[in-house]
Amino acid sequence: LRAVIARAAEVGPSQEIRVGEDARARSEESYERLEAVVSGRTEVPLASGFPEEPWFLVGEPATLPASGAEAERSYALVEGAADAAGSRFAVPVNAGPETLRGFERFRDFRSGPPSSSVSKPPKAPTHPAVLGRTSLSSRPLTGSIVRVPDIDVLISVDDAGTLCAFDSRGGVLWSVKTKNRGDPRNYPVTYKGAAYFGGDAELLSVDGKDGTVLARCALEPGLKAGERPVVFPDSLLMPTDTGFDVLDPATLETKSSVPVAGGPGTLPTQRDSFALIVNKDGELMLMDPVAGSVRARTSTGARGAAAVSPRIFEEKACFADRTGLVVLVDLEAMSVLWERRTGAAALTDIEIAREGVLAYGDGTLFGFRLDGEPLMDPVSGVSAPPLLSKGTVFYGTLDGDLVVAQASPWRIRGTVPLGAAASARPLQVGDTLYIGTRDGRLVRVDANKLP
Repeated sequence: LRAVIARAAEVGPSQEIRVGEDARARSEESYERLEAVVSGRTEVPLASGFPEEPWFLVGEPATLPASGAEAERSYALVEGAADAAGSRFAVPVNAGPETLRGFERFRDFRSGPPSSSVSKPPKAPTHPAVLGRTSLSSRPLTGSIVRVPDIDVLISVDDAGTLCAFDSRGGVLWSVKTKNRGDPRNYPVTYKGAAYFGGDAELLSVDGKDGTVLARCALEPGLKAGERPVVFPDSLLMPTDTGFDVLDPATLETKSSVPVAGGPGTLPTQRDSFALIVNKDGELMLMDPVAGSVRARTSTGARGAAAVSPRIFEEKACFADRTGLVVLVDLEAMSVLWERRTGAAALTDIEIAREGVLAYGDGTLFGFRLDGEPLMDPVSGVSAPPLLSKGTVFYGTLDGDLVVAQASPWRIRGTVPLGAAASARPLQVGDTLYIGTRDGRLVRVDANKLP
């Protein structure tokens, strides 16, 4: 990275930076070439205590890792890639006084770390509950953080469609760049040690342990925003314009196609051996995913497609449509218990538990008790979908805080500064919360030390 910056175009006094579309495209191409070279190199283990962000050190670290033959070869390849990309960064640029002041801290990169006269950037605020922060991406993390069952692996995705796996302590295990463009509502799903991720360009399965791509196939047309594969026993269900395809999870080949009368309005979700799905006319159906037959159905006021799955709690199912209508259905009687309009499109999955229902849309959190009464007044300024776990609600704010609230009766217990706004739905595993942020970091929080 230091080599790339050293090869970047220089600026002079009273100039300003101007980058056109061609220059941006060249930079993207150069970045992809560098990324391809770097991602293929053997990781060099760092010495104990080696700082995570050496660019911003006051001085050189006391101990550097030994440079073996493989490390030397890796460095030579990366340096060669930087040399090849250097001319593509040579964009005519100008920089005015404000820009020059902003770049002041970078002026010593050619000869090593910044001098002691360059101050460190402010550290992220600390809180006793924060266990650590790990940089997973240079892009915002999106969707939801998911866990691969039975192995110590969790997976996130950023808004450029790159998967990143880490362990319970936040240590990065692997990353896989996909052809899918970023989708703020999409996320991978896991099944039998593998992660499946579909988007606007392709569907792929990845070994959760080491990131090996097990299978991949092009999607034409690709999935719509928010759509994803749904795990079923020994199969994957992939949404289509007319219903869903049943795929072999090992090969990703289509085994059969199941039409949904009226077209699918939600993603299917599993109930026993059946698929629960709502069509675009608002009809909730319990379907046999093999035969395509409908076992039971009921009409609701929902309309259109929302690309979310119905969520099930005991014998109740809850879902929302893109008009902001939240619906709760009794699955035993197959009848609507209540419908409530929020006024904001709910385009992410509902949270439901015995305390009630939480819906998120347009930066606002809405809550209802299971009897349909409001759980709390709508909460604005929310930056990502919430988590409802063990009677506690966790949600991020645009100000960069994690809010901890008692669900019923509703009461804000306190906040934890994250250092950046949460951008992915949190995940709780045991006593640890995992939150993805807009600056591409994973924040680990000890639930036992929360307010």
